[in-house]
Amino acid sequence: IHVYTRSGNTWTEQAAITASDNNTNGNFGTRLKMNSNGNYIVASDSSIPGVHYGTAYIFARSGSSWSEQAKITHPVSSSNYDMFGIPGEINNDGTQALFSCKSEDDNGSNAGAVYAYSRSGSTWTYNQKIVASDAAAAAQFGNSMSMDDAGDYAVIGAHYADSNAGAVYVFTRSGNTWTQQQKIGMPGLATGSPNFGSFVNMNSTGTFMTVAAPYYDGNSGAVTNSGVVYLYERSGSTWSLIYTFENSTLVTSSSYGLGDNSVSSDGSYVAVNDAIVNSYTGQLHVYSA
Repeated sequence: IHVYTRSGNTWTEQAAITASDNNTNGNFGTRLKMNSNGNYIVASDSSIPGVHYGTAYIFARSGSSWSEQAKITHPVSSSNYDMFGIPGEINNDGTQALFSCKSEDDNGSNAGAVYAYSRSGSTWTYNQKIVASDAAAAAQFGNSMSMDDAGDYAVIGAHYADSNAGAVYVFTRSGNTWTQQQKIGMPGLATGSPNFGSFVNMNSTGTFMTVAAPYYDGNSGAVTNSGVVYLYERSGSTWSLIYTFENSTLVTSSSYGLGDNSVSSDGSYVAVNDAIVNSYTGQLHVYSA
């Protein structure tokens, strides 16, 4: 992993980070998450070549130096291809972290789960296994995740839930306990397998979030896999759909929203990935309220 710092318009490499156990072909850095103030990084590693148990590493910064603070593995056990820690999330002050295990089989083959940890000093402690209220085989709960800066809200995707329609689940935290607040399914009627929840992003204050359904068939099913991204807003404990984003020109198999999408802290700007449109040339769409 390479870390860069900015001075004016100039970016300079600050550190090159490797894992303490440095597995050959372990794919260290498969997924990365840096917290908002740039003091912590969560890095994923498939761990054992050809097996993919999954491992996550937490790095902490002191001044310009980065050091490995913790190596996180499955707290109980992990079977082949459980993909623990891919992805991982960490809050702004580096006290709360979530690690996906999207292919875990405890509630059915590939039902998925997410594991919650908290930090005291330099020690990370496992607190809770998070599962969907309607956990089911093949859902891959945890395929995508996002958390607000405080670590009080988290949205977790299950893109194969409900017969591949997909769903997302919002959780809230009190102390070290996470509780499901709301399940949100694919809006309206959709043909095919839209995979709602393939990519999610929650803003810093936990008041807005984007949810992508990249295999949604647009124009009432006439344009296959054109894709769509939805914007939700929270009022109290209820999340409501407030806007739907689609490419102004629907393109078959462009999978609009396939990739990381983002919403600003005040919800007034949304950026949508359109990576494979125009023969994989790709586009980035930015919207303002």
